[in-house]
Amino acid sequence: MTNFTELKKNRVALIGDPNTGKTSLFNLLTGSKQTTGNWSGVTVQKNCQEVMIEDQMIEFIDFPGVYNISTADEATSEQKILVNSILRQEFDLIINVVDILNLERNLYLTAQLCDIRRPMIVVLNFADKITQYYAQTSADNIRKKLGVPCLAISAKSGFGVDELKKLIIADQAVPIENKYPKKIAGIITDISRLIANKAIAYFLTIKALEGGQSGAAIADIILGPEIHQARADIESVYGEDPENLIISARLLQAKRLTTKMIGVTEEKNWVDTLVFGNITGPLIFALMMVFMFTFSINVGGIFQDSFELVARAIFIDLTSFILDFLDAPKLLHSLISAGLGGGITTVAAFIPIIASLYLALSFLEDCGYLSRAALLVSGLLKRIGLPGMAFIPLIVGFGCNVPAIASVPILESRKAQIKTAIIAPFMSCSARLAVYSLFCAAFFKENAIAVVCFLYILGIVVALFTALLLNLFLGKDEERPLVLELPRYQIPSIEHLLKKTVHRLNSFLYGAGKSIIMIFILVQMLSVAYVALGNKMSFAEAQNFSKSSMSILKPMGITEEQWPLGVSLVTGILAKEVVIGTLSALYNHEAMFDYPENKKVDAALNSLSQAWTLLKENLLNFSMTNNFFELHKYEFDSNEVASDASNKSLIKNLQKNVTDKKAVLAYLIFMLLYFPCISVFAAIKQQIGTAWAIFSATWSTAIAYGLAVGFYNFF
Repeated sequence: MTNFTELKKNRVALIGDPNTGKTSLFNLLTGSKQTTGNWSGVTVQKNCQEVMIEDQMIEFIDFPGVYNISTADEATSEQKILVNSILRQEFDLIINVVDILNLERNLYLTAQLCDIRRPMIVVLNFADKITQYYAQTSADNIRKKLGVPCLAISAKSGFGVDELKKLIIADQAVPIENKYPKKIAGIITDISRLIANKAIAYFLTIKALEGGQSGAAIADIILGPEIHQARADIESVYGEDPENLIISARLLQAKRLTTKMIGVTEEKNWVDTLVFGNITGPLIFALMMVFMFTFSINVGGIFQDSFELVARAIFIDLTSFILDFLDAPKLLHSLISAGLGGGITTVAAFIPIIASLYLALSFLEDCGYLSRAALLVSGLLKRIGLPGMAFIPLIVGFGCNVPAIASVPILESRKAQIKTAIIAPFMSCSARLAVYSLFCAAFFKENAIAVVCFLYILGIVVALFTALLLNLFLGKDEERPLVLELPRYQIPSIEHLLKKTVHRLNSFLYGAGKSIIMIFILVQMLSVAYVALGNKMSFAEAQNFSKSSMSILKPMGITEEQWPLGVSLVTGILAKEVVIGTLSALYNHEAMFDYPENKKVDAALNSLSQAWTLLKENLLNFSMTNNFFELHKYEFDSNEVASDASNKSLIKNLQKNVTDKKAVLAYLIFMLLYFPCISVFAAIKQQIGTAWAIFSATWSTAIAYGLAVGFYNFF
């Protein structure tokens, strides 16, 4: 027995196949909110969290899901992360998370983990999906044959987690060795004794005997001649490659550990027959995508007006009132009320739509459909030279392009990584959705859903076209089957959906939200600095300065009088969501170039009252077929608000200054496709290099301009 409590550092590794609930268990044990998903690659890096369990500090490490431990050159990034941690001895106890409904397949990895020779606890997850008798029988069988604790739990409900915590801080044993053929077992023992690092000697020896290019490299490091001679001896005795013998022994061990399931029928697959049907499959996929966008627009629209009004009341009206009461200098008025307050208000207005998008995406993921969509789309991706796993970064791109680019290492080949990183920015991210919703509110109230769907589809089409062009230079990726765990269909947990949505929304707010707020503050700082120098920039001066560079946008219908649209495209390079802040600052120009007037508390109360009224109206009139892009027109009495100009609606100003709807659509097409934001550019540079990042920015801007001009002039 190994006394786990006496180890220098209590480091616990959670290891298991994809889709075994490993990250959900990690969240339960640590209280963190790591993202979970129904495909491999969701956790592309190990997550670490320290917690106290009965006065002991435990560091939990959540490793990416893997089907096996491979040291081959073609090993996935998830496998490489795990192998590197094993070689560096970064954990002291293994918690092997196993899907109790897929025991034999999952227990192959368990057999491999036995070769690491570290203390281990086997956890059978999803015990709530099976009879208590079967769960207990399976746990007892594994406990008896491996000589380590085995516990049936439910990471969804928390059943068994308290008992697991007690096992973690108790004395634990190293599992019984796998039953390899006698000759192999003897060689492993003999060679292990010759390796200086005893902690990983057993694991290194087996990996060297398995061979392959990486196995040969390991063999050269650890007694190369002895390993090569041992492989030759094994082949002479058994007439078969050592790797096949070792794999067969593990498969037999997995079968030995598996308890036959009695009295449980397999899940009916009539739903999958429809989901993967030649006709029904694409139709269901299209309906699910329309559902996702419709849900985000209509449900988010219920709260959009109220969020904006409440934020304006608190961060602009009341803040200005307090600053005025404290007799604060005008500099603070400008930076805090107009800058910080204006930025927060702009961000708040789009929180409901973005949150609704993430909620819909999480629902499709947790109910089991999204991983099936990956399989469905994999056939199309193979036709354009991409592996099926490329679906994962692309679908993530609908939330944010930065994590989409960051997840391309899950693809095995360099060609696939390059192509996926270049086409991922064409997926309409949630920041672009905020811009779409603004312009749909102003110009396409009756056809908002159609316009948004058109833009999303156009982005996908351009991405596919770009991939085909890249094939001419890079060639198609080597065809490999998509190995993907298909989760059971289930009704998602509301608590889990909300946690996942809040986690993703926080990431958006901390990233995109900060950019918008910084732009507002920067604009105010520039204005204050100009005034401090004894000058006050007139709106006409700023207008004339910007008009001089507008000729390049004239072919897509953007005239000199619409110069704020051109300026917004420039600032949109920083982040697409900054477009909204730029337009708000430029069209409400008195708020931009003048110090803000003092607000009365009555204005804030009026905003809060209207927010409540609009929320009740939207809830009572809600329908998934409605378009909630029509922002309600709220007015303030001139006696209550000192400056009517500072209170003009951005929607009204857009409608007043832009009258050509075809030009608006051309502008949105350009917005969809042109230069990815700086964060995305940096992510592309990091993943595939500077040259490809420059190519991506140049190509996307060129095709954006060409399609925008073509649309305006020929449609």
